[in-house]
Amino acid sequence: MLKLIVEEIKDILESELSFADLVCGLSQNVKKTITDENGKAIQKNFPVYYDAKENDGSYIDLTLDDSYKSMLYFKEIATLVKEDRQSYIIVNSTVRLICWWNYKAVNKDTTNSLMSAYILSKLPASLPDMDFLNGIQIKVLNMPKNDSAIFSEYSYNEAETQFLLYPYDFFSVELGINYRFSKPCVPDIELNPSIC
Repeated sequence: MLKLIVEEIKDILESELSFADLVCGLSQNVKKTITDENGKAIQKNFPVYYDAKENDGSYIDLTLDDSYKSMLYFKEIATLVKEDRQSYIIVNSTVRLICWWNYKAVNKDTTNSLMSAYILSKLPASLPDMDFLNGIQIKVLNMPKNDSAIFSEYSYNEAETQFLLYPYDFFSVELGINYRFSKPCVPDIELNPSIC
């Protein structure tokens, strides 16, 4: 359910941010074992994104990459059921929007404050009802300290790539997404539908 909502927010940001050439929905962490130049196995952690609607079955690697002007993606922090009634469930989710950009490709004269404010200004406060989801509200909860800790769970070789230093920059924001899931409105699932 959260993935469906985040996809809508992603689509809005994609259409509103002219400099955003890679905007993705909810990311997943992937662990991959590689062999270094000495033949030693090393485990790497990095974010990926998969969109079943538009993807051929492969994941999009969200490792910082200077071939992009900017990258934006979401990470789920927590999802809690606030209320469970006979006909509906109220859900509160927290997601983190992670934004990274290259000043030289976007605008070398802009600042982190302006970029952050501009991106935040394009976030919707609510979304129209979708299928069995309604009452969708989005609000800014927190802006974590703007340092490399935002990417600390990933195995970026920052000493070699320097993607967290000028001309690159980044910020993240935690968003509260609250919505209601109406049980009677969930459509039946047709098993193995025949193809006409």
